[in-house]
Amino acid sequence: NYNMAETIPEETDSFMEENICIFKKYKPIKRIGRGSFGKIYRVVRLKDNAEFAMKIEKMNAIQKTLEREAFYLFTLQGGFGIPKLITFGRTKHYNILIETLLNKSLFELFIKKTNKFRLTDCCIIGIQILDILEWIHSKDLIYRDVKPENFLIGLKDPNAIYVVDFGLCKKYRSSKTGKHILPKLTGKFSGTLIYASSNVLKGKESSRRDDLISLGYMLI
Repeated sequence: NYNMAETIPEETDSFMEENICIFKKYKPIKRIGRGSFGKIYRVVRLKDNAEFAMKIEKMNAIQKTLEREAFYLFTLQGGFGIPKLITFGRTKHYNILIETLLNKSLFELFIKKTNKFRLTDCCIIGIQILDILEWIHSKDLIYRDVKPENFLIGLKDPNAIYVVDFGLCKKYRSSKTGKHILPKLTGKFSGTLIYASSNVLKGKESSRRDDLISLGYMLI
């Protein structure tokens, strides 16, 4: 996840030293976050000084999380609360995704509000996230990682909520036939433990239901 306010320790950043210009269009300004897949930077587009978020992942990463995320983000373009995919490409050593720059996460806002939101705030948040999940589900995908760290407010539109990190998304039905995946025991866990549904904790195949249950837990 990323946000403008996250404090990153000052240290030598080899990526910024080696990559002063990305795709001949974007200049890295500052590292603003990190994830399991790699690092996140604020970048500026040279032709108009517009700012974006850039995620990087080393090319030798086994899971290719960023490539998968770019595919799902492309699939979801145009929906409410979906960051705009600016570009995805590769350099010699990295997969690189550039998208909308966002602000603080709901988790950070919750901490800032001394661990308490008003009931009105929770209702507004819940309605917006329901709209986001409805769009994701309409594209034959389930999100599978509902948690406050993955929902960020807009930088230019602070009343809007956006979802980030699509690495755990999965198709739950065929786009051609509409056939739903079969219920089964996978024996695997995906998501965040404290917001996971009992079905997922038991190792059952995830479905739309489990996204909604996780949202309920998150709001509580």
